[in-house]
Amino acid sequence: MQQPDGGIRVHGARGGDLLGEAGTAAEAVALAVAHLPPGLGPAVPRSTDGRSAG
Repeated sequence: MQQPDGGIRVHGARGGDLLGEAGTAAEAVALAVAHLPPGLGPAVPRSTDGRSAG
């Protein structure tokens, strides 16, 4: 969430805990990515042969 001072607050899922503040969008994305759970798979489901399941 961008703040009046230009900083960006990064929260966890569903408005959860504050993960930190960033000065740029790229820093905000990096902060969010750093807090993803280990082993998180792709956002798009894939079949066992690697093709898109949809």
